[in-house]
Amino acid sequence: DLGDDFHNKATQWKDSDGDGLGDNYADSSWSRESHWPTNVVANAYRPDANPFDFDNDGYEDEDIDDAEEGDGWDACPTLYGTSSEDRSGCIDNDGDGYSNPTSDWDEDDGADEFPGASTQWEDADDDGYGDNAQGNYPDACTSTYGTSYIDVYGCVDNDGDGYSELNDVDDDDDEESSDSDGDGYGDSSDEFPYDSSQWNDTDGDGYGDNASGNDPDAFPNNSEEWADSDDDGYGDNEADAFPYDSTQFEDEDDDGYGDNTSGNNADAFPGNSDEWADSDDDGYGDNEADSFPYDSTQYEDNDNDGYGDNTSGNNADIFPDNSGEWADTDGDGYGDNYEDYCPYTAGNVTMSMYQGCPDADNDTYADIEDAFDNDASQWSDYDGDGYGDNSTGTTPDSCQGTAGTSTMTVSYNFTTNMGENVTMYGCLDSDSDGYDDNSDPCPYTYGNSWVDYFGCADTDQDGISDFSDPYPNIATDDIEDWDNDSYADHAPDYNDNIDQFPEDSTQWNDTDYDMYGDNPNGTDPDAFPLDSSQWDDYDGDGYGDNYDGNNADQCVYSSGNSTLDRFGCADSDGDGISNPDGDWSVYDGADAFISDITQWSDEDGDGYGDNQDGTTPDSCESEAGTSTLTTHYNSSTGQWSNMTEYGCPDEDGDGYLDYADPCPYSYGNSWLDQLACPDADQDG
Repeated sequence: DLGDDFHNKATQWKDSDGDGLGDNYADSSWSRESHWPTNVVANAYRPDANPFDFDNDGYEDEDIDDAEEGDGWDACPTLYGTSSEDRSGCIDNDGDGYSNPTSDWDEDDGADEFPGASTQWEDADDDGYGDNAQGNYPDACTSTYGTSYIDVYGCVDNDGDGYSELNDVDDDDDEESSDSDGDGYGDSSDEFPYDSSQWNDTDGDGYGDNASGNDPDAFPNNSEEWADSDDDGYGDNEADAFPYDSTQFEDEDDDGYGDNTSGNNADAFPGNSDEWADSDDDGYGDNEADSFPYDSTQYEDNDNDGYGDNTSGNNADIFPDNSGEWADTDGDGYGDNYEDYCPYTAGNVTMSMYQGCPDADNDTYADIEDAFDNDASQWSDYDGDGYGDNSTGTTPDSCQGTAGTSTMTVSYNFTTNMGENVTMYGCLDSDSDGYDDNSDPCPYTYGNSWVDYFGCADTDQDGISDFSDPYPNIATDDIEDWDNDSYADHAPDYNDNIDQFPEDSTQWNDTDYDMYGDNPNGTDPDAFPLDSSQWDDYDGDGYGDNYDGNNADQCVYSSGNSTLDRFGCADSDGDGISNPDGDWSVYDGADAFISDITQWSDEDGDGYGDNQDGTTPDSCESEAGTSTLTTHYNSSTGQWSNMTEYGCPDEDGDGYLDYADPCPYSYGNSWLDQLACPDADQDG
């Protein structure tokens, strides 16, 4: 006991680091360094995960025999610590790897100068800002003491305004810290702090004195003027009447035209505000005096009809005192303006508003108003569709107010109870198939169907419209059998229609009326033609895929033969109970013994079946166990013998169930005086 650190604990005897935890350990899976003690002892008392580290911080203690330095000796062996940079295993409050300073280890030794800030640890110039550029409040001038804090931290700030001398426009003047426009003038003294091209404004009119800068003042000493847009020396604000025209600046009569005769838009009458131009140079002003300001041959028009009274001038007026007429081009005695409706063409119409115009078909309607020049029976076409409005004329328009191209309409014959074609011209026919839209069942689709509807699309030309035809691209041989499967589906007599699938040529009969055809080679064939609750069997195992149907397959996509817990799932041993899978476990009723036809249930999950008539039946169905034997004493012979007893508790693992085992907690193989007790010399 003198050499035993744990003289009262049989499983421990050495505590290398003196922390009260033993060097021995029980769990062989523990990760151990190669130089550590390697004694594996069952149920070891308080095993030490780090046998050479008193404070258990991962760094070994240098004064312990057999300890190794590893990532560093523990500089604080009695205090748990995480530091790793300046020294190992000491307290590091902010977790940055640098230890807190102590009485025997200060900042000069490498301790953390910022123990409460994990992003900083060193301050070379002792100005209170850390040297780590990626940390908080980083010192931009690490080797120079500084107090700047606005633009950067820790650089020289001579005037104490918070801006460093690196960026302060004048570091000796605390009133000037920035030059926003970079023109060399501080913002406080710069009258244009955001415009680098201007800084002074002598006359205070808001325009800078620098002529080469932005918005320069053309008159820097005159606050009333600052711009001279046309550079004529006259300010735009008041002095120059024409600020954007350098050739004009004065307008005596204020008519908007300059008095300088050699300038732009010069005033021909500078003392008359009502006249300023004489375009044709005839001495008459364009505004009032000259009726023809651009024609020097005319200036007067007594009847104000726009034609000059000078008979030798341009466009002379033949009727100078009649403002309604001035020319008779075709010489028919009627003035061109209102008496002759066709002033440039001689005609034969004598009475009507179109007098003097031609009439080719002599129907008294002038050709220009006659919609049918060469048809005396028609003359009007109100909607302009080419069909005349006279109902007794040729091809009369049936829809006079609506333009159309129809030639037929569908009319219902109540005698035959069928639709038939009737002539109808000039009605709306949007799809141009000849039928008017009102009777055309497919008014916007060109078509020539005639069986079910007139005028609908019929791609296969069998008379049945495409939207009714089950096979629009394959013509049927019989219009009473639209799907062409030889079973009538559209016979006039309803009783003759025996096809239960009129739109499917591969099916015609449905015995169980579940809408799936009986023909196994047809579309969607019924796998269960006599059971209306089932029709599909994906895996072909004889159980239908409809979950709500009879004998529904619980494993739709895999063939199976189970019949008891569920239908149609895999049953390896053929006992009727399905194998367990991801959706159905033994707790749901699946077979716990998929290779044993005599067993299927194992309530306690110990590997022995609950069927007492099966193989290796469980004698303790609700209590898991590993026993295979029980003891039996024969009072007649006075001898013990073994009897089979599966699945009961066997604490010592010797095969005998506990309640019959005389030594239930000690593995044994005795057989003479009593069964299943320890027998060290193996003599029974």
